[in-house]
Amino acid sequence: MTLTKHRAVLGCLYNISYAVGITVLPLLAYFSTSWRMLQWCMSFPGFLLLIHCWFMPESPRWLLNHKRYKEALKVLYGSKIPEGVSVPQEDDDSKAERAAKCNHLWYKKVFSSIMKLFQLFSSAELISRISLCHLGWFTASFSYFMIALNGDNFHFNKYLYIALNGIFEAPGYLLPIFMNYRLGRKSSCVILYSIAGFALLIILALPKGAPVVTVALIGRLCSAAMFAEIILYTSELFPTCVRNTAIGTSLTQAQVGTIAAPFVVDILGQKAWYFPSTLCGILCVFTAASILVLPETKNYPFPDTMEDIKNAPPEQKVSFRRCCTFR
Repeated sequence: MTLTKHRAVLGCLYNISYAVGITVLPLLAYFSTSWRMLQWCMSFPGFLLLIHCWFMPESPRWLLNHKRYKEALKVLYGSKIPEGVSVPQEDDDSKAERAAKCNHLWYKKVFSSIMKLFQLFSSAELISRISLCHLGWFTASFSYFMIALNGDNFHFNKYLYIALNGIFEAPGYLLPIFMNYRLGRKSSCVILYSIAGFALLIILALPKGAPVVTVALIGRLCSAAMFAEIILYTSELFPTCVRNTAIGTSLTQAQVGTIAAPFVVDILGQKAWYFPSTLCGILCVFTAASILVLPETKNYPFPDTMEDIKNAPPEQKVSFRRCCTFR
């Protein structure tokens, strides 16, 4: 939906809304008379998104990839297409294919969606990419929520702790913007996961209270940044035909991390207050090392088809030889 030069900025900026929500949450919780009232306050903005969805334009790249040229040009230029811009004619085969898709029964559409899911695992290259992306999303989500829920184990005021989480999260979403211009996507991911991991491991050597919370908030900043970075990185690693599927399955793995975080905090936190943060730190460092084998995507065009991945040059493929480099 945007030019390549603006892709990194917009891919990170929209995440700031998460930080605003986290900062407002303790205020709502403090003044709410019950958990039901808090739930109503949290759910109401979601209804506004239902209205917003109707006004969102379709992706021009997706429309072009499906040979819907007129619709793509309308999204790019509006109702009036400038003079000199030619509209490619859709051939008869494409029209017939679209008509067949419209006439498909519901179970055929479900089957088609399942087949698109299996496309992610159609080659060793794609399997490697999606597996590492799943790991990255799981770790980012697990770290994000583990740090947010771990305030009681740090013996700190829970309202203030959550508010500080939101305040530190906002610059975390801005950090990847500058890193993406100076470094690549892969380098940024590795650095952010590493800093978050080592920050959480340092907690082992600190006393409870303000010192631990300070270091944990550094981890929070990095966890927010690596969430924004891994979303952008995943979108650039996969061709247009399966990009949404890749992001969707990665988001599912992120939700597994979200589900696991409170159990780890409650169960391991009872054994020792530092167990949850230590486990999370080890996972972050392991993920940082794993991402090293992925290719860099900065300044490379988006792949559109499976053939683009298959015919990519060696430097644009997963390689264990790349483990000791940031290229």
